[in-house]
Amino acid sequence: MLAYITRFCPAAITAILALHLAIVLPGEDLRLQLRRQEKNGETSSRFAIVQQSAGWKASETAIIVCDFWDYHHCLNAVRRMKEFGPQLNRVLEVAREKGLTVIHSPSDCMPAYANHPARLRVGQLPRVDVPEDIQSWCSLLPGEEAAVYPIDQSDGGEDDDPAEHKAWAEELKRLGRNPNLPWKKQNDMISIDEGSDFISDQGDEVWRILKNKGIRNVILTGVHTNMCVLGRPFGIRQMKRNGVNVVLMRDMTDTMYNPQRWPYINHYAGTERVISHIEKYVCPTVSSDQIIGGTEFHFPSDPRPHLAMVIGESEYQTQWTLPEFGQSSLPDIRISYVFANPADRNDFPGLEVINNADALLISIRRRVLPPNQMQLFRDFAASRKPILGIRTASHAFSLRNQSPPQGYVDWPEWDGEVFGGSYTNHHGNKLKSMVTYTEAASKHPMTVAAAIDDLNIPDPDTVLLKKFGQAGSLYKTSPLAKGASVLMVGSVLGHPAEPVSWTYPRAGGGVSFYTSMGHPLDFKNGEFNSLLGNAIRWSLNRGRRVTERRSGQAHWSKISTLSFPVEFKHRFQFQLDAPDSLEKMSTQIAYRKVIRIRNRWVEQPLRLIVNAHNVQCWVNGEKAPADQVGGNTEFKIEKDRIDVGEANWIVIGQTVQSDGLSDSLKTATFSSGQQSLAVENGWQWRPVNGSFDEAIKVSLPAKFGGSTDVFQDLK
Repeated sequence: MLAYITRFCPAAITAILALHLAIVLPGEDLRLQLRRQEKNGETSSRFAIVQQSAGWKASETAIIVCDFWDYHHCLNAVRRMKEFGPQLNRVLEVAREKGLTVIHSPSDCMPAYANHPARLRVGQLPRVDVPEDIQSWCSLLPGEEAAVYPIDQSDGGEDDDPAEHKAWAEELKRLGRNPNLPWKKQNDMISIDEGSDFISDQGDEVWRILKNKGIRNVILTGVHTNMCVLGRPFGIRQMKRNGVNVVLMRDMTDTMYNPQRWPYINHYAGTERVISHIEKYVCPTVSSDQIIGGTEFHFPSDPRPHLAMVIGESEYQTQWTLPEFGQSSLPDIRISYVFANPADRNDFPGLEVINNADALLISIRRRVLPPNQMQLFRDFAASRKPILGIRTASHAFSLRNQSPPQGYVDWPEWDGEVFGGSYTNHHGNKLKSMVTYTEAASKHPMTVAAAIDDLNIPDPDTVLLKKFGQAGSLYKTSPLAKGASVLMVGSVLGHPAEPVSWTYPRAGGGVSFYTSMGHPLDFKNGEFNSLLGNAIRWSLNRGRRVTERRSGQAHWSKISTLSFPVEFKHRFQFQLDAPDSLEKMSTQIAYRKVIRIRNRWVEQPLRLIVNAHNVQCWVNGEKAPADQVGGNTEFKIEKDRIDVGEANWIVIGQTVQSDGLSDSLKTATFSSGQQSLAVENGWQWRPVNGSFDEAIKVSLPAKFGGSTDVFQDLK
């Protein structure tokens, strides 16, 4: 078994550490690379990728295809299914050849298969004992509640153009389909083998298949990752909580995510965030190429340019900082990461991915390579595509006063030929350097400051052109080659200034960018992050990242306890200092939570008791009747308004006057007969302007659109 730990990354990793081949070893039917993310220590917020080789027996492994329907209410979802459907079908064909069990699970579509051999085969299996709640949706696993769920899917995730969506709904009606639930069977792109496959959408039936077939390992694929693939009775969470060795096939899936919702990123970047969440809190992932060979799939419709980051240095922790930077700063760019082999510092498994990249970012220190791998870098440099380097990239392929070992080659001219630099050494670590921008920087598109809005908030990628301290030692990089345009210089007391960041037009064509910054503390400097992000976009002819202001669409933020948000207390402070205007200042706050309400809670009248008078409550979008009892408001939760046994939306709305902050709610309790349960922990909140309509709007049942970090089970 091979384990390798690298830094947390934003998914979409098309080549990382393992050779992406369908490998079968003696005595093992499958050789898979399981990718998961582990916390780097108990108190750290950082996660590391763990890539582990695993051998699985085909006879003990099943692939479940989740909800790959014939039609869907979201037109873009249909388009994306058409893109990866052919490769998914190929995966199933090869899986059958290897002896894996294939289970088709198109939910709500069993009538179409009433007489299908693959459906009848399920009923012929002996019955087995099944786990508790195996027939229910699973909204949460232990540990998920500690995370901030990575996307807001509460609007249902529709990302269609409104006009196209309307036309698509009309087309579905013309076809005799319900525009909201148009599916009737599995998509015909996916073949069903009548002689070996199974069809079921029931958790207990799928469990029966697994137990009768001796299945220990399950691969989940299909749609949609953040909803059905995770939550269905046969989905990832139920498999995980009941002890099945389950993985997600990360490139054979898609999400329901609308970029007009938080975190306001590209749809495919949203999918990557969900996959990252799964790797951290739920289960490992694999990719389709590990079954069928070739390369990991990516959507042709993904408009983002492709950046490959190649990382191989042990001095400045860029195996941690660069992936973190990629997720936080580059959602508009698809990123592949290639890391040095932990067993051989001069080997970069999966380096072939750079052949398909639009740009290359290097963070390598003094490595020599096999000739075929070094040729990949030479070919990329000759392709005229942009190359970017940070810190040790200036001496990436040269050993200090040594020749490469037999079978390896170096490239000592790399710095001068690719970056136009001439690195010789660095000043002492104790000499702190100050970095200043040049006149050229004030006119360069990657550093020209963006407009600041009327709230005096700069664009997050604005370079402010201020003097600042460099975290690491100052590199000696001069003189630069002719044609280099210096953007930043650094200086230490008593020594000449040195170029720190510059652009360089390579002799054979193509542009390069280099900065000698890249110390871990540099990545905590917003100025450096903005510069590096803009340099990447500039090299890809993407201009600056455009951050759209969505002033009318506040984001739901998580709070640990039900209380008036401290942000609003600060906003009200000026009113508290001006008593004459107290009565003029008020605000509305909405709080929401996802509650699973089981049968025993509705055997007697169910109430939600809140310790405030100025509140309202909605359950699954319907306003709950209220009574004032002492200092509390009691809301009647009517049984016919809730989904008993499943998740439900609970929204509390409050209007607060600036002189009445002490009246803000702090507690909420569900009560039924002699039982009660406090639910004041783990809510989301957002400000509301004028009406609670948008805050209480329910597009889908809570089990689909709810966020795991605000889920609570009324057991």
